[in-house]
Amino acid sequence: MLQLKNLLVFTAIALALAACGPSTETATTIDPATTTAPTTTTPASPATGQASPTTATATVSVSDLGVQNISEVKFYPLPEGAESANGYFDAVNDQVTLEHSLPKTDVLTLNGWAIIPTANKPASQVIITQRDQNAVIAIAPVSAERADVAKATNNPDYANSGWTVTLDSATLPENTAVLKAWAYNSDTKEAFQLNRVHTVTFNQ
Repeated sequence: MLQLKNLLVFTAIALALAACGPSTETATTIDPATTTAPTTTTPASPATGQASPTTATATVSVSDLGVQNISEVKFYPLPEGAESANGYFDAVNDQVTLEHSLPKTDVLTLNGWAIIPTANKPASQVIITQRDQNAVIAIAPVSAERADVAKATNNPDYANSGWTVTLDSATLPENTAVLKAWAYNSDTKEAFQLNRVHTVTFNQ
């Protein structure tokens, strides 16, 4: 019920947030009811001259989340057809498509932005999971500059809501990885799924 209430309260802001989807020359906002067909195309590239995003190498030490066990974190998956007010999992290796075919030897770079609207701040961290929502494979800091997000939400507190993390594909399943990203609130130990799920198929 709390999540439903929050979604209703932030309906207006969610519309603005959609404009800050994948950061490319023309960013594609994906209809949450279908993970394949783009519905709108809106400019969302960060302003020229912005600082490069902070990149973190993947880590799975849950102590970084302020917990001893991942079971202490309450995950809130997106209901079918819903849109998250907490941000976007923009791209894998700068590709905003949701399906990726890559060599197993590739290093994967994931990026996006994440906020906690109920606390009016960027997320504490972003949790990356593979298939099962509790199978944590990486934890990314949230500190990269995202002037586009601050502008779209008319909230300067979100200016550093970007995140980037790298994964060694050798640590992922042999054939296919289904990747989700979650905005983590360290104060409440809650994780809210971001818009967009990326599937990486590894070719030989």
